[in-house]
Amino acid sequence: MMSMEQYEAMGETMAIMADKEMMKQMRASIKEMQAGKSLVDLEDIF
Repeated sequence: MMSMEQYEAMGETMAIMADKEMMKQMRASIKEMQAGKSLVDLEDIF
């Protein structure tokens, strides 16, 4: 058994993993971080 919170989190994870464009962006971001490229600070965006 799992809690409702765990169930909802699992559903959200599955939705993200099913979104091909989002997964493509996530893979690209991971590669950039591994390459040592600097990340954008959220304060710079807003």
